[in-house]
Amino acid sequence: MYQLRNLGVLFLVIAVCLLSKLVSAANVYDANYKSEVYATFPSSGLGWLKDMAFDPSGNLYITARGLSRDTTDGAVYRVDTQGNGSVFATGLYYPTGIVYSTSLEYGDNLYISDAGNSYAGSGGGIKRVDMNGNVSLFSSPSNQSSAINIDQTGNYGNRLYVATRGLDHMDAILPNGTIQHFSDFPYNMSGGGPVTLDFDLTGSYGNSMFIANNGSGSNSGIFEMDALGNPIRFAPEITTAGCLGFDNGTDFDGDMFVSSMLQSDSYWSIYRVSPDEEITKFADFASGNLTWFEFGPDGALYTLENAGGTAVVTRITPVPEPASIILLSFGAVFLKRRIS
Repeated sequence: MYQLRNLGVLFLVIAVCLLSKLVSAANVYDANYKSEVYATFPSSGLGWLKDMAFDPSGNLYITARGLSRDTTDGAVYRVDTQGNGSVFATGLYYPTGIVYSTSLEYGDNLYISDAGNSYAGSGGGIKRVDMNGNVSLFSSPSNQSSAINIDQTGNYGNRLYVATRGLDHMDAILPNGTIQHFSDFPYNMSGGGPVTLDFDLTGSYGNSMFIANNGSGSNSGIFEMDALGNPIRFAPEITTAGCLGFDNGTDFDGDMFVSSMLQSDSYWSIYRVSPDEEITKFADFASGNLTWFEFGPDGALYTLENAGGTAVVTRITPVPEPASIILLSFGAVFLKRRIS
């Protein structure tokens, strides 16, 4: 009877823990997933938080634009694996896109699109930040650099790619900082431009580069870019797109996810987009201020919100199968009996 009572208490504790994890700023529509608040920190004084990148150890880096484009009050914020945040690098003008390099050619560094203190790119460019937080100028593409990423598929030369929003085009940047023009798309798009570029590493989407454009007109939405820089519209129902990323693991079935505002939305939501271009709403947010999302090295989906002077990072993971919970419970009871 004593052992049965212990088992009941253990089940109750597990149930309470699982329910508590469901309390989060993210509203996940898919019942197979749960969300929890991973980190919060004051964002007033940091300006608008924009983009995220992980290093292989699970540390999260977030770009903060600062309060003025004309001063170097932009920064990079670091959230460690325990959810503790601190300023990592300073001295940036208007940092937007960020990527961590896992490439031998580009080294163990962060690369950041810094839009500078004017749309002409003065004071900006692509900044390199080492793991001690030291900032240096890596390359100076023309105009307002934004989306940034490194090809790991090999189909695009394993180069660093940057898209600009002031004069919309895309560049490849070699490891020595030399700029090579890649594409004129999206042809001086009015009211927006490339926000994200990412590469499919699963093969489900052709190991291709995809870009997300927000704005108006026929060049807004999701586009697949071939190796010559030619665009092909993807999932045309999405007419404006913000953050775009791929699950390169298995927890989210290797699918593409994108933030968008469809006709039924009053603010940005996250949608799952399958290889056959089927679109399903995955999550939205009580604050209405979704800024970015990123898949972590642990396979989880992390989202970033600017919520009234507080930054909220939410972690979304699969709900454990009931059988797994029962096995864990019996394992804990068995271990307790062995110890006693």
